[in-house]
Amino acid sequence: MLTVHADQVVPMASLFEELWGDDIPRSANTTVQTYILHIRNLIATALEQSATTELKDPKRVLVTYPGGYLLDTMGGRVDVRDFDR
Repeated sequence: MLTVHADQVVPMASLFEELWGDDIPRSANTTVQTYILHIRNLIATALEQSATTELKDPKRVLVTYPGGYLLDTMGGRVDVRDFDR
């Protein structure tokens, strides 16, 4: 969802629906926050291994907004956009 909608805020409600459909657990907020933490850890590892980027803060790539998250590509390429073209 975050990649398909890169550079756009993806609302928590959309993430909940994608993950659980109509059967959203009470722990949904905490679970999504945990998933985001894991994704940010993966982004941090990738940023550390990249020799071409000065950016080292995964929170600037996967940004928290009120009510959702945004994957900031900073003008970079995203496979889904290449596929659409």
